[in-house]
Amino acid sequence: MTNGNVRRVTGKRVCFIERPLFLQETPATGLTPHSPERSPDRNSRFWRALKNVAILSVAFLLHSSAHGGTVGMQSSVNAAASTGTTALAVASATAWAAGCGVAASGTLRDLASGKWALGVSLLAAAPYTATTTMMPDAVVLLPAAALQGVATAILWASQGAYLAARETELGGSTADRLSFSMFFLAVHSGDVCGNLLMSTVLSRDQPSVPANFSDMVSCGFDFCLPPEDNSNVNLWRPPQRRLSQVGIAFLASVVTASVLVALFLEPVKRVEGEEKRKTAGAEAGEGDVRCLDAPTHVAVLRQMASPYQILLVPLTLFAGMEEAFLHTDFTQAYVACSIGISNLGYVMACYAVASGVGAVISCFASGYFAEGRSSLLVIGSALHGGLVIVMIVWTPRADHAYSLFIIASLWGLCDALWKTQINVIYEAFFPDDPTTAMVVLWLWESAGYALGCGLSVPLCTGVKLHSLLVTLLIGLIGYSVVESYHSGYCRGKKAHK
Repeated sequence: MTNGNVRRVTGKRVCFIERPLFLQETPATGLTPHSPERSPDRNSRFWRALKNVAILSVAFLLHSSAHGGTVGMQSSVNAAASTGTTALAVASATAWAAGCGVAASGTLRDLASGKWALGVSLLAAAPYTATTTMMPDAVVLLPAAALQGVATAILWASQGAYLAARETELGGSTADRLSFSMFFLAVHSGDVCGNLLMSTVLSRDQPSVPANFSDMVSCGFDFCLPPEDNSNVNLWRPPQRRLSQVGIAFLASVVTASVLVALFLEPVKRVEGEEKRKTAGAEAGEGDVRCLDAPTHVAVLRQMASPYQILLVPLTLFAGMEEAFLHTDFTQAYVACSIGISNLGYVMACYAVASGVGAVISCFASGYFAEGRSSLLVIGSALHGGLVIVMIVWTPRADHAYSLFIIASLWGLCDALWKTQINVIYEAFFPDDPTTAMVVLWLWESAGYALGCGLSVPLCTGVKLHSLLVTLLIGLIGYSVVESYHSGYCRGKKAHK
C-alpha cells in the first residue's frame, strides 16, 4: 500500500484503487466509518474466499515442507561430482526461462492462472523430491530439476493470480492483509517443518567423529570440493534407508497438497470488462478504479533498457546470489562440513524462522523511519556485509556449532530485508507500470540465484564470498545513484506545483 492506494492484480490487469480521505480504515473492525455493513451475500462470499485462501495456505505449507527440505540438503547429500549443486542451478535457470515465457505470452498467462495449473505444478515437484533422496544420478536428477524449475514458475504465477482474484471477494484492506499473512506464514512454516523433519530422521544414524576432527579438515573459507578420499565423515552421504524415509514423507506432502487443491479449492470466475471492475470497486466503497494491462515482452524489454533498471541490476542480482550461496556453499562448506549433514535441517529451520519474523519486522519498521526503504536497506547491507566478512575470517568448528545457528538466523533477517525492501524500491521507482517492474525484479533475482548456483560448481567458497561483497558494493552504489536522482526529481516536481 502506497499513498493510500492499493495495488490489486485482477485477472490479467493490475488495478489501483484510489481511496477518498473519508474512507479511512478503523483498526478495531477493519470497516470504514461510512461504509455499510456487509450484506448476507457479501458475507457469504467473504467467508468462502477466506476458506479458499486457508486451503491454498495448507497446500503450500505441505509443498514448502518438501521443497524447503529438498533444497536445503541438495548440495550436501548429492555432493558427488557436484550433482546436487548442478541440479539447483538447472532448476533455477529453467524457472527463469519459464518465467520469461509466462510473462511474455498472454496465452501462457491464462493457462497459469487457473486452479488446475496450481494442482499440476504442485504435483510436478514429486519427481525432483524423489530423485534427490532415492535416485540421485545426474541422468535422472537433472531432468527432474528442469521440470521442477518450470513447475515453480507456473506455481508462483498461478498462486499470485488466485490470491489476487480472491482478494476482490474479501473486500477490505484488513482482510487482504489477513489472507496474504496467512499464506506467507504457511510458506515459512512449511520450510521450518520440512527441515526439522529431515534432520530428525537423518540424525538417527549419525557417524561418530574424532575429538580433534575440526583440526583435520578444511571447512568454511578454504572449502572447495568434498575430498575424494571421503576423509571427512561429516560429508558422507546418509544411509539410503534414512534418505528414503525422508523422501517418502516429502512425496506424501507433495501429493497431499496437490489432492487438497484438486478436491477442495474452488476455481475463480474471472470478471470480464472494465465496467464490472468499476462496479465491484464501487460496491466495496473503494472509489475509482484504474487498471493497467498485464506486462508484455515489449514492456519488459523496455524496462530492462531503462537507466534506473540498469543501475538496480547488481543489487537485484545480489538478492538472488546471497540466497544461492546459503543453499549451496553455506549448507555444505560451513554446516555439513563441520557438524554433519544430519544437522543441516536444524540450522536451516532457524534461517526459515528468522526470515519469516524479519519480513514482518521490516514491514512494520519501515513506517518508523523518515526514509524507510533507504534506512532499512543500509541496515540490511551493513549486517549482511558484516556476516560475509565474518565468514571470510572465521573457520567453523564442531565445538562452536552455536555460531552456525546465529549466522543462519542473521542471514534470514537480512534475506527478509532484501525481499521486502527491493519490492518497495521497484514499486517506488517504477510507479507507472508496477506489474512489469515486479516481473523484471523476479527475472533478475532468479538470474542471480542461477548465477550463484552455477558459480558454486567451479569456484571455492572464498572466491564466492568475495564476489558477494563486490556485488553488494556495486549494487549499493547503483541504488544510491538512482535514489539521489529520484529524490531530486520528486523535490523538483513539488517545487513547481
